[in-house]
Amino acid sequence: MGKYEMYRCDRCGKEWEASDKTEAPVAIAIIVQFGQAEIFLPSRTIPQQKTQMWCRTCALKTGMAVAHTPTEKQIATPRTLTFEERAIRLIEELGFVRGGEYE
Repeated sequence: MGKYEMYRCDRCGKEWEASDKTEAPVAIAIIVQFGQAEIFLPSRTIPQQKTQMWCRTCALKTGMAVAHTPTEKQIATPRTLTFEERAIRLIEELGFVRGGEYE
């Protein structure tokens, strides 16, 4: 460990120094709110917020980040995911719902 702050990917466990710009951390989060703007009704069955920090590689592999460089394009999903596909993947990845649990 160096003198720099260390980052750790919550998805794959990879660790890297904050000074390493090749693996910029990506904050992944879903916030769930119900009700009108003036009245907030918290859900009793769904956690209100779940946030994780992923390495850029995990974000690219799951389609949560857009590839810009040729190296990133090799890592990324073969096609751009729709908004709905990204939302479903995040809901499952972050543990809100697991494969049909609420069907």
